[in-house]
Amino acid sequence: MAAPIRYPIKKLTDKDDYVQIDIYKYKPGGLSSGVSLGLPSGGTSGTLEQSIILPMPQTLPDNSQSAMWGKNEMGPLEIAAAGVAIAALNSPDNPAMDALQAVRKEAGKITSAAGTGTGQGALVAGLAGLATKNALGQGGDAGTYLSRSGGITFNQNVELLFTGVDLRTAFAFNFDMVPRSADETKAIKNIIRILKLAMSPSKNNTGAGQGLFITAPRVFNVLYKSGSKDHPFLNRFKTCALQSMSVNFTPDGTYTTYADATPVHIQMTLQFQELTPIFREDYEETAEGKLGVGY
Repeated sequence: MAAPIRYPIKKLTDKDDYVQIDIYKYKPGGLSSGVSLGLPSGGTSGTLEQSIILPMPQTLPDNSQSAMWGKNEMGPLEIAAAGVAIAALNSPDNPAMDALQAVRKEAGKITSAAGTGTGQGALVAGLAGLATKNALGQGGDAGTYLSRSGGITFNQNVELLFTGVDLRTAFAFNFDMVPRSADETKAIKNIIRILKLAMSPSKNNTGAGQGLFITAPRVFNVLYKSGSKDHPFLNRFKTCALQSMSVNFTPDGTYTTYADATPVHIQMTLQFQELTPIFREDYEETAEGKLGVGY
């Protein structure tokens, strides 16, 4: 591994806080059983290629974690049919026709429970219309026929249901860099170049498949550090992709350089996004609670 590159160039102490960006080769998750079980895939190769040390920016993102919830509706006929289906699965000796008869029986119960002659008539008419349309291969919605025939509809069971996990939104760092020596000028050049190289995919220019495939860019671990240790309070990030990078050589609105043509003020913006979602276990796995506020 190459020596860490840092800006500004100074000796770090135990009281210095900074951002460390570690660069790794991407390791795909593959088509293993872990992927089939829905476990996070993809990550680093485990071999650190380069570390970059930068000062704490003015804005420190801790993007909100999110879980996916969605509105779901289920009518009484669907609930009854699902209950019958579950019962049939739990009793494999029951023939399929018995399950069908049970569904018809449950539908009859719902018809009887309609409450009034008008309600029962509308329900029967609605279900009959639905059956006719389905028989013609057109499909349909029982609620539509109920509303048309009697001005009523099912009292739907409405609930907000958990539907899955989502990746956290991308987060951005803005770094202001003012080179004060030839060494710092060189360090800033190297940092910009290394990050551009690492975030770029590679063409396959060798072998029989030359030019057919491209290789994934490098991936990044972004760390808040305090001295040589992880920051005891601030949040953490999982392995990330560097989605975008922009460099502004005139952030003050005026083109100004030193005698060697180095801009006097450079602003670099990096936007990262994590490769995998955050789970409860990610918080619980850390020994002795040394995770600050968590991810």
